[in-house]
Amino acid sequence: MRQLEDRFNRNYNYPYVFLNNEPFTKEFINFTKAMTKAKIEYGLVPKEYWDIPNDIDLELFNKNKDEMVKIGLPRGGSLSYRFTLVLYEEMITIPTLWDTVKNFIRTFPHSIENDSIIEFITDDNGETYNLWGDAPIHTIAAALFLKKHQVHFFEEIGYHHRPFLNCPKGNKFQHKCLCNPDDSMGEYFIHSINVL
Repeated sequence: MRQLEDRFNRNYNYPYVFLNNEPFTKEFINFTKAMTKAKIEYGLVPKEYWDIPNDIDLELFNKNKDEMVKIGLPRGGSLSYRFTLVLYEEMITIPTLWDTVKNFIRTFPHSIENDSIIEFITDDNGETYNLWGDAPIHTIAAALFLKKHQVHFFEEIGYHHRPFLNCPKGNKFQHKCLCNPDDSMGEYFIHSINVL
């Protein structure tokens, strides 16, 4: 947040939204409010949206999660770790995802442009039992539902989440970044959007 404020948001004051499964401490609220003039909202995610649903077979869920840890999948044992869009996905985490999506398209050919695919995928229990992350689901949804002009890669905003890094290259923001543009995957991101 400090880097984002120092390099960008202090001039634009885009709002922040923090969500958590437990109330934020006064210290956290005071600390974050002291960093910005922008509006900040703090939300509490209800237990039923955060935790594992009651109808999930916990024994099967834990067996699959333990298998991910056993084979050395990065963050395989994490319950909360997720991406927004995926660049590369470990195939072991999504062996049935694409078949499930294709089955949805065959079953509901005229419903492809609404939110029913998320319900279909969720009802299939793949996200829970196979540990499908939200990133591959978001990526497939973006590829199916969005036109190319509706997808934007914010190349001017630096981003680092191992092993992925975008460091602004060849633009007016580069000199303000703390990253090395030679390590950037920016061209990969742009190419990925161009093939949508």
